[in-house]
Amino acid sequence: MNVTLGPPQQDEHGDFACLVEITGLGEKHRYAAHGVDGIQALQLALKTAGTVLDAFDRPGASLTWNGERNLGFDS
Repeated sequence: MNVTLGPPQQDEHGDFACLVEITGLGEKHRYAAHGVDGIQALQLALKTAGTVLDAFDRPGASLTWNGERNLGFDS
């Protein structure tokens, strides 16, 4: 599984967005996290990744990182 976060990009309205792409869990998942500045967009991208990954947590089939259930994303 790979989680890729794109750098914050400013849009035509002055807001920012970060692309979130998750592969290796069946189909590719792509999302854009929007914020009023680059930091907020990045924070929301991390939350989005954590929320998507939490949805794949099933009894008997948990996602772990270095043996821990905390994947490092704030969801």
